[in-house]
Amino acid sequence: MSALPCLLEKNREELARYVTGLGQPAYRASQLEKWLWMGTPIEGMANLPKSFREQLLQGPAALAAGILKEHRAGDGTVKYLFGMPDGECVEGVWMHYHHGDTMCVSTQAGCRMGCAFCASTMSGLARNLSAGEMASMVVAASAAQREEAAAKGGQAGLRMADNLVLMGSGEPLDNYEQVIGFLRLMARPEGFGMSMRNISL
Repeated sequence: MSALPCLLEKNREELARYVTGLGQPAYRASQLEKWLWMGTPIEGMANLPKSFREQLLQGPAALAAGILKEHRAGDGTVKYLFGMPDGECVEGVWMHYHHGDTMCVSTQAGCRMGCAFCASTMSGLARNLSAGEMASMVVAASAAQREEAAAKGGQAGLRMADNLVLMGSGEPLDNYEQVIGFLRLMARPEGFGMSMRNISL
C-alpha cells in the first residue's frame, strides 16, 4: 500500500487553495501551517474555528506518522516507534549530545538491500516512505521533546533537533525522489528552516 497524503507536506500556496476550497479565508492557511509544524493535533488548533477544525478532521491527517511507543536509554537516547495510517511501523532515534540533539530518521519501511549486518532488511522492503511521513516523524518527535522540556520547566523552540541523519530503516537513495522532497520540507523557512548542512544523507 502506498503512503497516504497529509497536510504537513503541503506548502503555503497548496494549503491556501485547500482552506479556501473549504470555504475558509486564505489567511487560515498560515495559522494552520504553524500548528502543523508544531505537531499539534487538529482538535488542539485553538485559534481555528471549531467548524473549520471539524472540516479538517474529515480530510487528510495533519501528520502522517504518530508515536506508538518510546524506549529510553540511560544516556537520554529515546527510540520512537512510529505508526503510519496503513499500519506500517518504523523507528526513529533521538540522541542527546553536548553539541546538540540529533534525530535519526527512517526512509523506508523495511529495506531490500540485503546487508547482512542490518535487521531492517530481514523481511525485505514493505514500501517507501513519503516526504510527508519522514517530516511527520521529526515533527512528532520534536513535539514530544518540547513537552518533556516544558515538564522540566525548560523552554524550547519549534525546531528541537539540531541535526538529522537519514540512517534509520531503509536505503535513502533507493527512495530518492521522496527523500529529496523531505530535505526540501525540512529546509522550508515557514517550517523548521533547517540548513542542509545539518542533515546527513
